[in-house]
Amino acid sequence: MTTPHFVEAEDPANPGWRSWSLSDPTRFNTLLGPMLYRVDGHTVRVRITPEHRHSNLQNNVHGGALLAFIDVALFAAARGFGLITAGTAV
Repeated sequence: MTTPHFVEAEDPANPGWRSWSLSDPTRFNTLLGPMLYRVDGHTVRVRITPEHRHSNLQNNVHGGALLAFIDVALFAAARGFGLITAGTAV
């Protein structure tokens, strides 16, 4: 029996949004923190809440954190549309 790579669930604190995370908390994606997505017609919206750990020395979101979010969000959006599964790339 294999464990699913992702855990998805309705997010009761954010109606209409689903939480999306890796089942293995030691993987890179968990550095971004909780991730939510919502399918709106032909659009998938993906969001995180920036935390201090995502900031640079000017207290802005670090460029590396933004690029990591973009990378993971592309995958989350494609997955939200049902286009890909775990183990594939965008």
